[in-house]
Amino acid sequence: MLGLVVGYGSLFIEDNPDLLTFLTYIGVGYIIYLSYQIATASHIDGKDISDEELGLKTGVILQVVNGKAFIHLLILMTTFGTVFGLNWDGKMIIVLLNVGIKLLGWFCWASFGSALKELFGDSKSGVLINRIMGFSLFCVAIWIVIPK
Repeated sequence: MLGLVVGYGSLFIEDNPDLLTFLTYIGVGYIIYLSYQIATASHIDGKDISDEELGLKTGVILQVVNGKAFIHLLILMTTFGTVFGLNWDGKMIIVLLNVGIKLLGWFCWASFGSALKELFGDSKSGVLINRIMGFSLFCVAIWIVIPK
C-alpha cells in the first residue's frame, strides 16, 4: 500500500526536481543519524528482549511512519520510473518488483539471523559489529550525496 501511495506522489515529485533534491538530503541526514545510533549502541543482552508480539495494527502504523521506507520508495520510483514508463502501470511494476525482492530479503534475513546471533552473541563482538555496521551505513549516506 505504501508503495502505491509513494508511486502516486512520485509523479508529482518527478515534475519538481528541487523537491527530490531536498528530500534526498533529508533522507541522507536521517541515514547519518541512524548510522551514529547503530555505531554507538551497546550490546543487547538476550534477557532484555520482550516476548510481546506487536501484531498487525502496530505493523501498519510502523509502515505509515517509516521515513526510510518513504525515501527508499521515492528514490526507487524516480530513479527507475523511466525504465518501466512514467505512467501508473510503470509504477505498479516497480512496486511489484520491490515487494518480490523484499520478500526474498526478509526470508534470507530470517534464515541467517539466528546463526549470526550465535556467532556474534557475546558483548565484545556485538559492539564490534555495531561499529562496523554503523560505519557502513554512514558510507552509504556519503555515497548517496556524491555527484555522479
